[in-house]
Amino acid sequence: MRPLQYFLIAILIIPLAVHAQSKSSLDPEAGKLYNAGNAMLKAGNYSGAIEKYRSALNIQEDYRIYYQMGLALKKSGKLDKALAAYKNAVRLKPAFHLGYNAIGGVYIIKKDYKNASASYKKALELKESFKPAKIGLAAANTGQASQLVRKSSFEKALPLLKEAVEIAPTYGNAFLYLAIVYNKLGKPKQAIDAATKAIKYLKPKSRGAAYFELGVAYRSEGHIAKAREAFMKAKKDPKFSRNAQYEIEHLPKN
Repeated sequence: MRPLQYFLIAILIIPLAVHAQSKSSLDPEAGKLYNAGNAMLKAGNYSGAIEKYRSALNIQEDYRIYYQMGLALKKSGKLDKALAAYKNAVRLKPAFHLGYNAIGGVYIIKKDYKNASASYKKALELKESFKPAKIGLAAANTGQASQLVRKSSFEKALPLLKEAVEIAPTYGNAFLYLAIVYNKLGKPKQAIDAATKAIKYLKPKSRGAAYFELGVAYRSEGHIAKAREAFMKAKKDPKFSRNAQYEIEHLPKN
């Protein structure tokens, strides 16, 4: 069977602004520069915002200033510097869940999924109900799993994906990779369940892979008509059209 190329649509968690938090502890001059930086950030002037935050930090180190500067640096594509700024934010305020969530978001972009998972878990330790960190953790785990799938390490990928769907039950990409893993492990019933949920939660344009895995699972179960139907739906996705047609042509005749 010809190899398929699977992709991960990572959810990038944009850190939440901290404008609404009290600024009473900021030095007045640092506060003015901080506010000016925030205005520039909102207007899309990232380099100007960064300079204002740096000037504010020269007067006073504060976790809020580092956090906002991290956001401006991230938006400027300066990921390593953004990461350093976010780490300074949590250094100054260790219980800052938004800071750990932001760190996880940078690691996601860098495809450093292990560190992303650890950062999101820390955010959830601090605020268990924080939904962006739950989705971020699911994305990070799925990213790790996708790397393991490419190495054919299916057993190692499985617990990461189970944790992903437990923490974020509507994260479609985790269910997609669960379907892939279950098919590779020869567990078609579980693959059918995972693929069906992937189809439910993925956007319509992203369902081709899930329909393909559903077809593979139905074929393994001997449900040829259902397999053909799933492959026909997968065929509508240009990325899976050729592979789906190949599978359709090689299904048993009944």
